[in-house]
This record gives sequence, structure tokens and C-alpha cells, in this order.
Amino acid sequence: MKKIIILLFICLSLAPVGAVSALEGFSDVGIHGFISQGYIQSNEYDYSGIKTEDGSFEFNEMGINFSTTPADGLRVGAQIFARDFGELGNDEFELDWAYGDYRVNNYFGVRAGKVKIALGLYNETRDVDAVRTSIMLPNAIYVEQNRDVYAGIKGVGAYGELPGGFSYQLAYGVGGVSEESNLLIDMTTILEDRLKKTIQTGFTALYGQAAGQLAATAVNVEIGTGTDPDTGEPNKTTPFNTQNASLQWAPRFAEGLRLSGTWLFTEIDTIMYISTPSGFTFTDGAVSGVTTTTDRTEVPVDNCSSIVGSIEYTRGDTILSAEYNMIRVDVGNVLIMGTPTDIATTEVLGWAVSASHRFTYWFELGAYYGDWVTNDRDRDGSEMEEVGREKEERWMRDACLTTRFDLNENWIFKLEGHYMNGLDDVDYGNDPDPDPDWFLFASKVSYNF
Repeated sequence: MKKIIILLFICLSLAPVGAVSALEGFSDVGIHGFISQGYIQSNEYDYSGIKTEDGSFEFNEMGINFSTTPADGLRVGAQIFARDFGELGNDEFELDWAYGDYRVNNYFGVRAGKVKIALGLYNETRDVDAVRTSIMLPNAIYVEQNRDVYAGIKGVGAYGELPGGFSYQLAYGVGGVSEESNLLIDMTTILEDRLKKTIQTGFTALYGQAAGQLAATAVNVEIGTGTDPDTGEPNKTTPFNTQNASLQWAPRFAEGLRLSGTWLFTEIDTIMYISTPSGFTFTDGAVSGVTTTTDRTEVPVDNCSSIVGSIEYTRGDTILSAEYNMIRVDVGNVLIMGTPTDIATTEVLGWAVSASHRFTYWFELGAYYGDWVTNDRDRDGSEMEEVGREKEERWMRDACLTTRFDLNENWIFKLEGHYMNGLDDVDYGNDPDPDPDWFLFASKVSYNF
């Protein structure tokens, strides 16, 4: 909270800079910033690592950016950003983006530094609360828990406009994956699910239904965020070879229409601790006395890619959009008990439709529906049930109604409600029969300058 107060003071202090900068000799430096504080609560269960059942203020963002044009065609800028999203961020400041941008002509420009990732229609502006109606973007497309992966690439990029209303962006470098990244948590879940299914399938012929019990109780996958017990060296997650491409089309014969195709690809090496059964007793159709072996394993993620197709139509004060997201995760051979084990490819699918309308200069109303399934081959969650988990953990469906109030040119207040169906990324504790239908409420006040 202290960091929020400090940044708010800085923002309020810098707000009049634009009016006096010419006197100070800084007329060519643009300074902008934002700070927001939200509150989020659910009627039951905790969501996305936030204590939402009790209500939580661990739901805020803040940033300040600087930009200047020291020469014709050259622009230099940077943004410092921090957020608190439950267990993620914890208000730690980081360099969100920083790059030099040289525009040769309308057809070609280059960037170098930490450049933004183009993903879908709104990823590049997801930090700017003032440009949208909703508090949260549809999680089926813009996974908030994986913001560190989608934020930027340290490397080089190119962009430009083409005839016929087309524009493009390209980027190559190294992506960002923090140790607390939800992507890594997703990876452990994927590996655990596949290993449980593999073990269950292999033992079913011998032990029948007890094979499911063995798989559920003996398989566990954890991220290695501590130190190697053998060498004392810290375990690391290393992203590399990250690529991003975007092609947009705004046809001149259909004013207000925008179509987009974006692609993000990255490779990651991480350390995980994988527990598998090493011994057990089978008596009277039941498994007991299970012992496990835990291996420290380097897990190569050969392909973590996301393809998003988008369409948006703007007419007056109304905006309509639809987007489709396919995430593909290919894990290389994982060494399990000394044996290279192939992990099946996982495809995560999501789609969302949204609409918003500005009724007056101070009031907007919006709504969206998003649908998310964590494994396309198990849409009904039957494989989840076979390894002792709730089938509803396989998906999340989100119907959102949101309102925005522009109090003045700097202050914005938002309220929104979500009807959720599904248990993906939901902590339902020891509830033996969790309800997949639940509600989420969020509010947020933002200051922008």
C-alpha cells in the first residue's frame, strides 16, 4: 500500500508537467501515468490466486511512462510498471517496456529494446484502463495470470503499413517468464494430468479401477523454484527464442471494421520435481502402502504458442468484437525414473464475444462472454474424473456485465459482475462437491494523466 501512495503522489505531482514543461526546457518529453485500485469478491471459493471469497484489495496496477522524439522519425520511450494480482506481482516495480523506435517511412520501421507483444486486438493496451469499458479483459483470450509471458520481448522488431489497409508487426528475441508465472503452474498441471493418465492406462489391465487410485495418490509435479538439493545452485526457468507476428486489415470499403491475426511462439526450459509410484500393495481390489520416487527433472517446453484471430467493428459509440485463441503446448521428452517419457501435445482453446456502448460522455455499458477449455481432447472433463479430479476443472465460462463512469478527464470508476461456470484456476478447498456455478464481483477506480 505504501508503494501505491508514493506512486499516486508522483502521478499527481507530475500531472501539471505538460503545462509548464516548455518553461523548464522539457517540452519534447511526454510523461504519462496511471494508477488503479480495485476490489474483487466471489460468493464462494478463491479465484486465480486471490482470496476472493473473503474479498480482496490485492487487485491494483500502477505505471509511469516517458517518451521523446530526439530526431525526425526517432522515438524513445520506457514504462515502469507494478501490479498486485493476488499471489502475482506484489507491487514490485519492473521495466515494462523500453525501446528506441525509428520509422523509415510508412512501410517500414524498426524497434529495439523491450518491445510490446502484439496478441489479439488489445494486448498492447491492456495496461491502459482508460481505453476500454471493462475492468478485466476476457480471460479466454487475455490470460491475466500469464501477463508476464505476454507483456514484452527483449529483442528487435519491425512494423509498417501496406497498401490496401494492411499493417504488420514482427518481433524476435527473448520472452519473459517469472518464477511465479501461472504459465509454469499450468505446465505442472498439464504434466501431472498426462502422467496420471499414462500410469492409469498402463496399470488398468492389471489392477482395474484401483489404477486410477494409484495415479491420483502417487503422481505429483511441482515447479523447482528453490535450489538444487545436490549442487546448491538455484533452479531457473529460462525462456528463449521468442517470436511474435501480427497482421491487421482495416478495409477501406468497410469503415470501422478491423480484422487481425497474431502469433506468439516461445521455448522455455524449467526445473520440475516429479513424483511417481515406486512401490505399493494391491489387496482385495484396492491399492495401499504407496511409496513414491521424486526426480528433479529439466523440462523442455519446445513449443508454447498462441494464435489469435480477431474481428472488431466500431460504429459511432458502439464497439463489437469477437476473438478466438488457440494455445499449443509441446513438451519434449521428460526423464521419468530414468526413462525418457513422451508427453502428449496439449491444445488450450478459448473464444470471446463482446459489445460496449457509450451512452453519454460519462457513462458506458458493456458485456462479454468468454469460453475456455484447458485441453481440447478432454472437453467434457472425463479424463479429469478418471484421475480423481472434478471434471469442471477442465473449463471456465464467463458471462460479464460491466459499467464505466468517467468522473472527469482523469478519474474513472468501474463496476462489473461475472457469472462463472467452471472450476479452472479455482481453489475450492476440501469441498467434496464443489458448485461449478458461482459469481464474481469487481470494482475499480483509476487515475490517468
